[in-house]
Amino acid sequence: MDAIDCPPSYQARILIIDDEPLVLRLAATVLASAGHTIYQAADGKSGETLFEEMQPELTILDVWMPEQDGLQTIRQLRARSPGAKILVMSGQPRRSGMPVFEVASVLGAANLLTKPFTPDELLASVAAVLAA
Repeated sequence: MDAIDCPPSYQARILIIDDEPLVLRLAATVLASAGHTIYQAADGKSGETLFEEMQPELTILDVWMPEQDGLQTIRQLRARSPGAKILVMSGQPRRSGMPVFEVASVLGAANLLTKPFTPDELLASVAAVLAA
């Protein structure tokens, strides 16, 4: 388990699942700086385990990952916790003709973020999902 502690202005427990170390680290740093407690996983399977252990208030996940993709992970998380708040991110919102973001939305993603994104875009998306 890799947790980044936040300053006293704690806001939410957030799980980030992404197989790209740079994106994972950037998102974790931005969100921890904003006062959130961050948990990180590099794939959907380990993300499921952390989700069960940490019970985050928000899960942010990439769509295209090895082992278990983000769409499968959304299904698993929603089966465990139907009210889970999920933010999906991807650098390929359409792949092989499949409208990835539309599918993620139908599966229960509350918001969608296209990579690359700015820190402000990430913070705005997170705030929108947490407020919903």
